[in-house]
This record gives sequence, C-alpha cells and structure tokens, in this order.
Amino acid sequence: MRDDDSPVAPLVYADELGRDSVTAYLDSIEGAEPKDQCPNDDIVEGEWVSLELGDGDGDVIRRDVVHLVCPGIDVGAQDARGFENVELTSGRTAPWSRNGVRAVLSYFIGPQG
Repeated sequence: MRDDDSPVAPLVYADELGRDSVTAYLDSIEGAEPKDQCPNDDIVEGEWVSLELGDGDGDVIRRDVVHLVCPGIDVGAQDARGFENVELTSGRTAPWSRNGVRAVLSYFIGPQG
C-alpha cells in the first residue's frame, strides 16, 4: 500500500483466502459504524494489514486497512491515513488472521484464538 507522501511499504506476508473466509469477514463488518478509535492521539503508523477484495480477474475492487497501533478497520480505504474505523475485534479478525499473520498480529492486538 502506498500513500502519496510516503515510500512504498514492504510486503511482509500475503495470503489468498477462500470464499468462506471472505464471506465471514464481510458479514462481521456489515452494519458496523466507523468512529475515531483514538480521538486523543495523532499517530503515524508504520504497520498495518491491507485486505484487498478482488473480482476474480486480479483487480482489486475494495481495500480495507486494518490499523494495528490505533486498532480498527478502515473499510474502503484509499490509503493508510484514516482513523474513522470499525472496531477491531476477534470476530472481525478471525476470518482472515491465520497461519503466519496470526503470529504477527498477536503481538499487536493479543491472541486471536
């Protein structure tokens, strides 16, 4: 993911999820109201998770950014700068946090199951 003002972030881990995982993730955020998860902080993050929803032909049709320092999910993010996020819960991370990424995320947001 790249912000206009920043260098390219290195890709640390990538995985492709099946239909069941994607459906479970989308169901978990449906109807959730975004809010400023860290209203008293002005945070510059160096680590996040980019969840890209594709169309099957390799094109990204939506990108959600999971912020790890100020925990939340920026649904439909254009870049990694937004803090109007859906609350980050274990139910919202379980569908996609698995294998190697689970170990990395447990350091930031606690064990996810």
